[in-house]
This record gives sequence, C-alpha cells and structure tokens, in this order.
Amino acid sequence: MYINDVISQIIIEIFSGQFKGGREKMRDTQADLLRSFAIIGVVLIHTKELPAPSILVSSIALYFRWAVPIFIFLFAYYFKSTDFKKGTSKLISLAIPYIIYSTIYLLITNEGNLTFSGLVTKHMAGYGWSGQYFFIILFQLVYIIPYLNRFHVSHINMILVILFSILLYWLAIFYGKNYIIITKLSDRPFLYWIPYVFLGIYLRQNRALLNSLKEKNKYILLLLLTASPLLIVFSNNIIPQFTGYVNFPVLISSLLICVLYGSALKDTNSNTLTFIGKKTLSIFCLNPLCIIIIKYYFGTVFHGVPVLVYISSATIILLACLMISEILIKLRLKKLVG
Repeated sequence: MYINDVISQIIIEIFSGQFKGGREKMRDTQADLLRSFAIIGVVLIHTKELPAPSILVSSIALYFRWAVPIFIFLFAYYFKSTDFKKGTSKLISLAIPYIIYSTIYLLITNEGNLTFSGLVTKHMAGYGWSGQYFFIILFQLVYIIPYLNRFHVSHINMILVILFSILLYWLAIFYGKNYIIITKLSDRPFLYWIPYVFLGIYLRQNRALLNSLKEKNKYILLLLLTASPLLIVFSNNIIPQFTGYVNFPVLISSLLICVLYGSALKDTNSNTLTFIGKKTLSIFCLNPLCIIIIKYYFGTVFHGVPVLVYISSATIILLACLMISEILIKLRLKKLVG
C-alpha cells in the first residue's frame, strides 16, 4: 500500500473515530470525552505562541488551565491498586515514553552546549520541553496513590485536604517567590496536586455522591461545568498566583469539573472525541514537537486574524498528532501512544 493510501486511511479513521488499534478495553465514555476536551485544551495552551498577541487568544488558553489538573484527577481515579508492585509497573510504563520523547527533544533542541549537570537538572527534570513536567509529577505519585488507596477517604478527610491545599497555595503565592529553590521547583512538587489525587480516590470510594448528581438536571450541570473556567479568565491579573496551576481560580474550577463531568456528560457520545480521548499521551508529548517544526519552517509568528490563525494552527497540530499516533500504533509502538 502506498504511503498516501495509508495516510488517507488514517484520516478517514480519525474522523470516523472507529480505528481498531489492537484489543480494545472497556472504557468510560465520559472520561474519554473529558480527556479529549482536556487534551484539546493543552494543544490550545501550547499553540498560543504561534499567532500575534491577542486578548481573545490569551483568554482561550487561560480557559483551559483546568486541563492538566483533570489528567492528574483521572490518573488517581483509575489507579485503584494498593500494591506497590503496580506502582513500579506504572513507573516503567511512564518512563518509556518519557525517556524516548525527552531524547527526541534533546536531539532537536540541543545546541551543543548542554552539560551533564544541565541534562540532569534541566532537560530531564521537567524543563526540557513543554509538558515534560507532567511526567515528573506522575513519577512522584505512582507510589503515593497505592498507599493512599489503602485508606478510606471520608467527607471530612476530603474537606481537610482541600483546606490544607488552600493553605499551601496561599503560602506559595505570598511567600514562595522569596525562596529560590521553591521558585525553581515551580509546580513540580506533588503536594500542589494532592487535592486532585484525593478527589479522584474520594469519588471512586464514594460513588453515591456521583449517583446523586446524575439525578440532577444535566443541562444545568453542563452549564456550570463550562462556565466555571471563566473564573480563571476573568480573575487573571486580579487574584495573585504562584504559577499557572498553583492558584485559587484553577483549583476551584478544576475541582468542580472533576465532580460534575460524569453527570454533565451523561448520555453524551462522540466517536471522534472519544477517539481523541484515547490518544492523549501521544498528543500531549507530540504537540510541542509539531510547534517546534512549524516555527522552524514557517517562522515564529503567523500573520492574519490572530484567533483564526490560532484555531487553525491548533487544529492542524491536533490532526498531525493523531496521524503520528496511528502510525506509531501500526508500527507496534503503542507504548508511545498510551
């Protein structure tokens, strides 16, 4: 089969959302839908540097700041094991794409002046490429979550964790930048992500809460879910923040989405979106690479109506990531896809 026939087949499969890449597991449709929205948000966050500066473009990128917290939440929600061996297995499965993608980015971006110290403390420590920090966070959680799974997370426990997180965020926002080490670590320490981890475990253990929400009006919940990130947009530059993720609007909005998504998206289905939701790891890792290639060949800023350039660029990058993901699957490199 000619390469153009392969590409045409992949494009058809992407838009139909019916690609069969190996044995398919039973999956949570609502979770895949949420993943798809989140990974589209990640691509939009990273793509905002391509068009000329625009308030609308910046606002769209800010709106999707809930995306990464959602991935942490879902990681904890579906990581049910109490066995530390499962943590080791999870660590290995994450280390493979982390090492391979980090090596690719190193080969592409290194200008020949990288020292061993720089390699360890920068390029491999979460600063090597956009999104790499996500792996650093997950590496810290692969043994913490199995330990936490051994305990019951009560309503009181969940409230205490949220209060602790509010205190931690407050300390980071108002005092963190006074300490170089805290500033350099940025939002890599797992403690900043603990509320999403606990909420994932809490909702898994207390399904009655989710079931009660499913009895509520779906459209009201959907309106609340889609409106909550506007808090992030309108509070930007008004409410102090430590980083793009360690701030109160992102915390509030993300926690709300974690709780509401299952009920707000019930009876909702889209083959294309669920298809995207199954490829989030590879899209997460590949989209910065696509942006680097675009900037190298076409320049750093595209001219035209910023929001149109923005949306079209993000769409092209997303499609490119999906095509590469399917090629990797056909090459039996599924560990790089997730």
